[in-house]
Amino acid sequence: MAQLPESRAADLERLRNEEFDVVVIGGGITGAGALLEAVTRGYRAALVEAGDFASRTSSASSKLIHGGLRYLAQREIRLVYENLAERSILMRAAPSLVSPLDFVIPLPRRNGALDFSYAATYSMVLWGYDLTGGFRIHRRHRRIGSADAKSMLPTLDASKVASAFVYPDAWCDDVRLVLAVIAAARRAGGVAVNYLPAAELHNDGRGAVRAVAVKGAYPGDDAATAQGFEIRTRAIINATGTAAATFLDGASLAIRPAKGVHIAFPQTALPAKTAAVLPVPGDSRTIFVLPWNDYTYVGTTDTDLGDEQVATTEADISYLLEAASASLVEPLRREQVSGAWVGVRPLVADIDPSKPVPERTKDLSRRHRVITSDQGVISVIGGKLTTFRKMGKDAIDALDKLAGRKTASVSARLKLDVNPGARPANRQEAALFLRYGSAAASAREFLEMAGPENVSGNWRISAGEIDYLVAREDALTVSDVLLRRLRVGILDAAAAVDLAPLVATRLSERLGMSGAESEESITRFRADLERELPGSSSLRAGH
Repeated sequence: MAQLPESRAADLERLRNEEFDVVVIGGGITGAGALLEAVTRGYRAALVEAGDFASRTSSASSKLIHGGLRYLAQREIRLVYENLAERSILMRAAPSLVSPLDFVIPLPRRNGALDFSYAATYSMVLWGYDLTGGFRIHRRHRRIGSADAKSMLPTLDASKVASAFVYPDAWCDDVRLVLAVIAAARRAGGVAVNYLPAAELHNDGRGAVRAVAVKGAYPGDDAATAQGFEIRTRAIINATGTAAATFLDGASLAIRPAKGVHIAFPQTALPAKTAAVLPVPGDSRTIFVLPWNDYTYVGTTDTDLGDEQVATTEADISYLLEAASASLVEPLRREQVSGAWVGVRPLVADIDPSKPVPERTKDLSRRHRVITSDQGVISVIGGKLTTFRKMGKDAIDALDKLAGRKTASVSARLKLDVNPGARPANRQEAALFLRYGSAAASAREFLEMAGPENVSGNWRISAGEIDYLVAREDALTVSDVLLRRLRVGILDAAAAVDLAPLVATRLSERLGMSGAESEESITRFRADLERELPGSSSLRAGH
């Protein structure tokens, strides 16, 4: 039977023995932000997550910290203003994780000349973007020629482009951000445990929350955790995304899940020096093309989930291939797709018989809502990666009202980087810094203890890194390592398939897994990978 990591054992002990002011259910970016906000405002707070941290929506975003150009067209001016304010806060809080990224918007030719109507519309929107927050980072949009646009996106069909706009935004690895926020909350005294599902809430005689029952979902958990126990608490924050509806009885809104898919290519197939915004032919939507180290990814779809499973389909892939290819010299092919990921956005729809319900999920607002039940459950729903801090702040403001307290938020001034100002000194440190940001120094300690040997030559993943991910970043399964912590699976599925047995072996050594447990971890990983990219579980690197 697998062993219990020391950090997990200590956290479980705290959950069993302490009484908390609030327990956050859900370990995505919303829950992580609420936990950090709570502990920095003086609350005794804990977080539990049924699966891995960021294992759902928060690992499947477009990886952007941005205002959202199209929200201006939808007249969501206040939302864009808030988004861009949060972008500035995050760029100061975590410069090693949140980096500036320019976006190119090609302006099409119509009958051999610039489409002035199209250009004027984008010019107006971009000036609005600058005025609502772009100037905060001391940069604004600019106009460039078609040759410059092609130099940034080499496979762009320049014959269709008259000129282009360039505007600034920001990018981050969403999982890295979640882990950094959880780490900051732990440093401030918070507790966070993954693979610990909340089974039910227990109330006192007056109907108020008094405890949440949890049950361990990790094979190495001790018998008491596996059988389940209660965490004593005075309030609950429901940050469970699309599952939040469980606590929304009687609310005048509903959660409308929207599926989003991204597909990845090697840079050799789709080179990109910066990001691009491309139109979708025959639709009012646009898609992003974004560089990510040696890869480029394209996204996203935006469709009602309905009754279908959360999985990438061949239809999703075809849609993105056709949408991107319409602006390129040569069409992208299915066999060039090296990876993919799929997620579900928990969008909020008002229940109002007097108003029409938007037919398309892209027309629904990305604004978040905070609702407090009579039992003391605070639900945070909707929102986006960029505004997680504001979502956490609003949730703890609601907790203040519930608890009869008045606390001041300090999260806008917090530093998420553990070693601000740190920069790599050599090639090895540069590779670690690219992967872990300012936490690279901690990862290097494990590399030095385990030795320099790699478990993968192409991805340069070392045994020491896997040790670090287990000890410091709560990784317990092959999927935790390859899909979320290192992102191999979503960018290079074939390499991930080859790596899975090697990662499982190292995890077994660290966690004392049995042979059956190790095989089960590989089997689950392959199923997870198949959900991200159909047909990927049978791929082999180099074939």
